[in-house]
Parts: sequence; C-alpha cells; structure tokens
Amino acid sequence: MLGLIVSLLICFGIPIGGFIYFKRKRDGYGRLFLIGVVTFVVSQIILRIPLLAILSEVNWFISFQLQSPFLFLFVVGGISAGIFEEVARYIGLRIGYKKRWRFMDAVALGLGHGGIEAILLVGINHIAIVFLFDDISAYSNEILLASFERLFLMVAHIAFTIILLYFMKKSPLLAIAVATIAHAIYNFTAVAVMTTTQNLILTLLTIIGLTCILAFICYKIKDRFDEETD
Repeated sequence: MLGLIVSLLICFGIPIGGFIYFKRKRDGYGRLFLIGVVTFVVSQIILRIPLLAILSEVNWFISFQLQSPFLFLFVVGGISAGIFEEVARYIGLRIGYKKRWRFMDAVALGLGHGGIEAILLVGINHIAIVFLFDDISAYSNEILLASFERLFLMVAHIAFTIILLYFMKKSPLLAIAVATIAHAIYNFTAVAVMTTTQNLILTLLTIIGLTCILAFICYKIKDRFDEETD
C-alpha cells in the first residue's frame, strides 16, 4: 500500500500540483505546461509508439534487434526517443514562448511533458494493479521503485527542455541536436543497465546519477540563461 500511495503522490500529485502552481502564476506558464502535455502525447502516444509497434513486425527490424542489441537500444531507445520528443518540444516552445526565453518557461513545459508521461505510462498502470490483484503487497517494492524512477525522469524532462531552450537562441538545429544527443545517452545508459543487470535498484541509481548530472548542467547555465533572456 505504501508503494501505491507514493506512486499516486509522485505520478499524479506532482503533475497536477505543478499545473495548479503554474496556472496561478499566470503569465502563460499554464499554457506552456499544457503544450508540454501535448508534445508528449503527439510525439510518443500518437507517433513513435505506434510506429515502433508497426516496425516490430518487420523482418529487418527484428533482425536488427537480434543481431545488434546494444546498437538497437541506442538507435531505437535513445536516438528515436530523443528526436521525436525534442523536435516536439522545440515546436511547442516555438508556439508557446511568445518571443521570450525564460528559464521557467522551460520548467513549465518540461514538467507538462514529463508529468503526463508519468500519469499515462506509470500512474494509471499502478492504479490498475489494485483492481487486477487482490493482494498488491507483493508488488509494493516494484511500484515504489518505479515511482521514484518516474520522479527523476520528470526532472530529466525538465532538464532536457531547459537545455533545448537555452540553445534555441543560438541555433535551432544545434538546440535539437544537443538535446537529442543528451536524451539518447540518458535513455540508452538507463535501458542498457536494466537490460544487462535486470536490477531495478541499480537502474534507479543510474537514473538518479544521470539526472543529477543534467541538473548540475542546468544549474551552471541558469545564470547565463537569465542574462541572455532578460
């Protein structure tokens, strides 16, 4: 039960609380949050996930996965996720920023993107477990670990958006390239650790470490970001 409570607080509480916070601040932050929601739904739910489902039935795609599993993870789990999500975020920022380049704009859109991902991919599944199984205590640890993983992934999505917006003023292509590469390395490392070790705790520690690196980068560029965007 503890795992489910934590999951609800993280996967639903943080996104909903974040939206309420940004909506009350006004100044377009609530709109940017909702644009972030749309960028995830379009890039992943509508485009990438169905495309991968179709490709999973194609012979060359299956052969690629079997013959070069780590390259497959990097290209499909890393690069493709980075391209779809960062291009969507770029378009979302272009639509929503209204010729401004503020740090909190990226935070609002990034939380919208990562928040709806937490709700759709993890939160709803955890609620479903309550109705599918009489005793959910056997899944409590897995739910707890997945919830904390989602917390750090939301922070990572905010960081990717900050990095993207920071470089957008320099060059749109550079911004998408840098954010996509960072996204690909992050995803590939986490998935590779999970695939090779099958250890949920080690995977979570890897995600925490990667997220801390991203957070440190964002901290270092924040002052320069604000100087360039005032």
